[in-house]
Amino acid sequence: MLKRLIKYDMRAISKIALPMYLASGIINILCCVVLYFSFGFAEEIESVFSAIMLTGGLYFVGILTIAVMLIVVVLAVEMRYYRAVFSDEGYLNMVIPVTRRQFLNSKIISGVVWVLLSGLVAGACVFVSVLLPTLLYDTSLISEAVEMIKADIGVTDFSVPFLLATNLTGVLLSLLALVKDVMLVITAITVSSVYFKRFRVLVFVAVYFGIVLVEEAFVTAVKSVAVSVAADYVWAAFVLSTVLELFVVASTFFVGYFVSHHALEKKFNLE
Repeated sequence: MLKRLIKYDMRAISKIALPMYLASGIINILCCVVLYFSFGFAEEIESVFSAIMLTGGLYFVGILTIAVMLIVVVLAVEMRYYRAVFSDEGYLNMVIPVTRRQFLNSKIISGVVWVLLSGLVAGACVFVSVLLPTLLYDTSLISEAVEMIKADIGVTDFSVPFLLATNLTGVLLSLLALVKDVMLVITAITVSSVYFKRFRVLVFVAVYFGIVLVEEAFVTAVKSVAVSVAADYVWAAFVLSTVLELFVVASTFFVGYFVSHHALEKKFNLE
């Protein structure tokens, strides 16, 4: 039954997300084409400013499209959960023979998938509109930029394993943080809708950002202590701060899951 719930949620959100992906992709492909030809034009008249002027307006539209796409998809995920529980559709969902845990899991999984997919689409659009025309025109520009970055951050053969480990860990923590953030949004919607009859939007904002601020303050304080304790041991400080951050992310997720599950039981049992 969980698979059917996920399939239904994915299909419902796809009606909004897929057209946004298509529009964003078309506009950023247009940006790529214009920028590629602008490089040649700027070289002929020896003015990079001309390339900026030619593409400035189009890039603004492209960036605006990416931002709107991300906002619309996130709002679609949030509204999908709200309508499925706290609108007229919620009364129909109450009679479906599924557990509240399955119902909650389907919303979390579909939300994470769509937000992650939107992030990948946004990254692809940036690559197509910025890096791809540069690679097509002159690949040496990218290699020069990489060398400049290496020089700025002091990359050496000794530091490569550490940088690789930090980057991979950063990706893993970002994915886990995405799951946690989706859970926090669901928790904020659930708490504001079940326990408050008025000012639900304000309560939603207060609950979400309140938890985020407390979490960030705790993580920052703990990581600063970890770094100071293991200041002479780079790998030890890295491992300690990573473990502590994983603990905080996992704790926040499970607390939010427990609160949301309990509130859903209250919602479905009382109404």
